[in-house]
Amino acid sequence: MKRSITLCLAIMFTFMGASVASDDLNPDDSLEYHQGWFSFCWSNDFLYKTDYYYSNGLSISLDGMFMQRSPFNKILLPHTKDSQIWYGLTLVQDFFTPVDIYSDSIQYGDRPYASVIMLGNRKIIQDRIRRLEIRSEISVGIIGRFSGGQYMQNGIHWILWTSTPAAGWEHQIGTDLCINYLAGIHKEILNLKYLSLDIGLNARLGIPYTDISPAGELKLGVFNDPYINRGIRDKTWQAFIHGRFEGRFALYNATIQGGLINNDSPYTTDIIHYVYGLNTGLTISYNNLSLGIDYQWISPEFEGGLNHRWSSLRFGVGF
Repeated sequence: MKRSITLCLAIMFTFMGASVASDDLNPDDSLEYHQGWFSFCWSNDFLYKTDYYYSNGLSISLDGMFMQRSPFNKILLPHTKDSQIWYGLTLVQDFFTPVDIYSDSIQYGDRPYASVIMLGNRKIIQDRIRRLEIRSEISVGIIGRFSGGQYMQNGIHWILWTSTPAAGWEHQIGTDLCINYLAGIHKEILNLKYLSLDIGLNARLGIPYTDISPAGELKLGVFNDPYINRGIRDKTWQAFIHGRFEGRFALYNATIQGGLINNDSPYTTDIIHYVYGLNTGLTISYNNLSLGIDYQWISPEFEGGLNHRWSSLRFGVGF
């Protein structure tokens, strides 16, 4: 674990060295931007009805200059004078289950029940000169019964008369404190009228995740320049499809291996250290509204696991 932390720290300090702090944001006065942006994403198996592994995810973010005075910004990555800056709050809840959710016994050899909720402070830096986007985020939360996964899943199953409540949540990963630091950098390498290609690298350090993820993303359709037009008030239609291939070198995953402080989880198992996945989707937006749907496929995350797939619905609004 110490080697894992050292490696991730080296990656993050490399990112930090690539930017120089400055208070001069130098916005383009000819463009009018939204003061903030709210987004909501719900991930579930609603298309495939698998109801196992990554069973459900809720992600809410609120970006706006009201977060500029947050004391946590001091430990986030610095920016250059030619950058557009967004500060924001994030709230994420994810929960995971084994394949058989109707057995009240521990499913040895399968994924353990786990639920995590995290509150984050993030910063998005878009450097229009170097065609870079740099993200950093510090988040804290909890894994275990108080994160609400059991109540969320069984509440949904209680509402849906065709579903039966999951019976094995008493065996979920034990309650533990979570703290994660994320640093990511994305670089545009191709920008044509209807086509763009970016490459990137994300690193997470802490609990519940310590990993490094290289990725490449292709976008095809009608869309504004993302390095200038994020949050712009532009009354034109945009519609595009995207495909992102991502690898992940996983060094630690508390939702499978258990937390670092509490060693009393009823059941944990070993992770696979290299995971890869494909995310494809469609986005349609107009002025301050954005809608999207994604399809996600991922290779097995633990020994003896299966490939997994799910879908996500996204909604965003500027104000």
